[in-house]
Amino acid sequence: QTENVSEEVTDQAQTFEVQERQLQEIIVGQETMLDKAWKHLKKDGVGIMGMYGMGGVGKTTLLMQINNKFSEERCGFDFVIWVVV
Repeated sequence: QTENVSEEVTDQAQTFEVQERQLQEIIVGQETMLDKAWKHLKKDGVGIMGMYGMGGVGKTTLLMQINNKFSEERCGFDFVIWVVV
C-alpha cells in the first residue's frame, strides 16, 4: 500500500511557476520599499500581504517587483495570487 500512495502523490505534484510582469526601470527610493516588503514576506508565519494607499504612488509597480522576485526565490510559498481591486 505504501508504494501506491507514493506513486499517487508523485503524479499529482505541480510545478511552481510565477508569471513575470513587464516593468519599467525602478523608481528612485523604491528599492528600499521593495527590500522592506520582501523581508516582511520572508518572516515565519506570514502568508499574505496587501497594500493600500493613494493612487499613483507606486503600489502596483512594487507588487509587480515582488511578484517577479518569486520567480527567483519561493520563500516557502506554493502559489502567488495576483488580485487588483
